[in-house]
Amino acid sequence: MPKERPAEPAARVNPLRRSLLREGRLVFFVILAVGVFYLATLRDGHEWGDDFALYILHARNLVEGIPYGQTGYIYNPAIPAIGPPTYPPVFPLLLAPVYKFFGLNLKAMKVEIILLFLALLWVLSKVFAGELPLSRRICLIALVGFSPVCWYYKDLTLSDLPFALFLYLALWRLKSCYRTAGVPRVTLLAVATAALALYLAYGTRSVGIVLATLQSVTLHSDASYAGILSGTRPQAGPVERALDWTLTWIEPAPRRLVNATRNLSLFLDNHYSKPFRVGLFLLCGVLALVGFVRRLRTRVSIFEIFSALYIGTYLFVQIPIELRYLLVVLPLFFFYIMTGLAVVEASLPGKWTSVPVVVVVSLMLITYVAAYSGEDFGPFQQGIGRKESLELFAYVKENSTPEDIFIFRKPRAFSLLTRRRASMYHWDAQDSALWAYFNQIGARFVIQGPPELDLHFWPEFLERNRDSLELVFSNADFKVYKLRETNRTR
Repeated sequence: MPKERPAEPAARVNPLRRSLLREGRLVFFVILAVGVFYLATLRDGHEWGDDFALYILHARNLVEGIPYGQTGYIYNPAIPAIGPPTYPPVFPLLLAPVYKFFGLNLKAMKVEIILLFLALLWVLSKVFAGELPLSRRICLIALVGFSPVCWYYKDLTLSDLPFALFLYLALWRLKSCYRTAGVPRVTLLAVATAALALYLAYGTRSVGIVLATLQSVTLHSDASYAGILSGTRPQAGPVERALDWTLTWIEPAPRRLVNATRNLSLFLDNHYSKPFRVGLFLLCGVLALVGFVRRLRTRVSIFEIFSALYIGTYLFVQIPIELRYLLVVLPLFFFYIMTGLAVVEASLPGKWTSVPVVVVVSLMLITYVAAYSGEDFGPFQQGIGRKESLELFAYVKENSTPEDIFIFRKPRAFSLLTRRRASMYHWDAQDSALWAYFNQIGARFVIQGPPELDLHFWPEFLERNRDSLELVFSNADFKVYKLRETNRTR
């Protein structure tokens, strides 16, 4: 009679299975709580922004069968910081089904952004598996998910949160292509999903090209790398298109680093006390630095290489370092804080080991509660949904033709909401240079407003040239001038 196999292996598997189920439930409930909170606090309207409009214009063109770049936005090369003529295609592709079934419904698009963000939180639980214990990963996911800054951006139809999703998806799949203790982990599925994630990240924002560089660097810097990926660059346009955003002045890298650090500290803003924010950021910054150095001394991983490449891109390429561009480094910032806390705890007596994390998380909780207490949960007070803005759009649609071209501070939003072509004005010492640009593009109308966004010289220019302009519409925020026919060739 053959002997029965012992039951010990099965017994060993069951606790592991129970542990994974418990982990999955905890992650699920944290993500569910974030989702319920975000959906319950959706805000009506949209700030002026303008970037969001070009993404939606591309999505509309995809749905309506119009050439991708035919958005109505006329690019002004004299002021490239406004934005390039086109954006990469992945985010518009994500918006296209929403536009197809719901039309220009910003709330539906915001719901899609929230769902993508929840997917990001799930990916983070996978990215940092094996790097942090479960309790610290749950803490990291909660800190990212309930971040007041992330909450604010859920109401903006921008590519930053989808980009973060694809970026961390790429990091997760690239990480899975490493060997562990000499045992290959690379699979065809890992290679395929990593290549797809690389494509999606770059196709969402051009700065995602650093992931392709990351692939090459990790291949040559870590002998344990097991797989070679060949992610295909999308046909959205060359990297140089992203560099069209370059400002006309050059800012030194050290000053840009200071600005980036200042913006990063805004993730811990409490809306009430700047000293408290600075103090907490310094504490977290020191912990993150300790964690980063410990990781460098232990093993240079894909996280450290990516951090250096991404931050370096914004330090040495003249792209404005806006707060939203730092959203993608927030999970890594919290990761290094958790790693730094582990280093500190290792040096403490047993009964004190839990004190540092309790103190830091409690301070962050106080910051979050204070920040939310100062937030506006109602509709956007300024922006495209304001009464005066709606009056402007209605006037333009009723009193102009699709062939008319307008000069406006937010040309892409204007084109989206009026289906009229528009361009942005630029500063020049000579008024004649502006008139030359108006004539070059065939502009027929110029608009003053909104007052909080117009560049300081624009009202002065219009006042100096009022004899060449005919006021045809005005309200509390806007004035629409028609260029007099006798002066359109000046």
